[in-house]
Amino acid sequence: MPRMNILNKSEQEMFNAPPVFNSRERKQFFTFPESLKEKAETLRKPSTRIGFLLACGYFKATKKFFRSEEYHQNDIAYVAHKIGMDANRFSPETYEPRTRQRHEQEILEFYGYRRFDDNSLRVIEQEIASMMRSQLKPKLIFWRCIDILLRERVQIPAYFQLSELILKAVNQRKKDLTAVIRQELSREAKSLLGGLFMQEADSPYARYKLTLLKKLSHSITPWD
Repeated sequence: MPRMNILNKSEQEMFNAPPVFNSRERKQFFTFPESLKEKAETLRKPSTRIGFLLACGYFKATKKFFRSEEYHQNDIAYVAHKIGMDANRFSPETYEPRTRQRHEQEILEFYGYRRFDDNSLRVIEQEIASMMRSQLKPKLIFWRCIDILLRERVQIPAYFQLSELILKAVNQRKKDLTAVIRQELSREAKSLLGGLFMQEADSPYARYKLTLLKKLSHSITPWD
């Protein structure tokens, strides 16, 4: 059975990638208060300084963090120019993961957000289970989860983290409903339902009896 995708491929790529800014947005999200600029000035390596400010701007816009290899060249050039550096001084390889993670925590604290941790995961799991019982579609559940995280001031995780939680809840809901049906149906009802999935023995097409219940109406008369 093919795996269900909550967002299509292009939507997933857009969700997981840094935003593409126009000139107005770039100016808006890469304009920083003095405290962040002072923090950047304490960083010794040019790549670290530029990378820190890029992470600040992207988080300010999306409440997410991204891999430094995905940072857009136009944004790198803009931030580097703002602090009087050449864009070539930034290299994703020299913005080390451990340093980037430390900066992410500082950025979260500055903007008053928390990491998507085990506690946040449990809260979201409960919310997803509740929405699943209300029979909401997975895509709507996904975007409602984003709204909940923003309301609770929690960092937005990568697509796969939320989608895995939702797909797990979908499968659990199917199991729960199947268990209810097995428990509540009488033996006679189960036998009758099972008979609908038997194939016609004398048919060259071996159709299931269930398909015989489908009657297509070719009438062009409007319904009353």
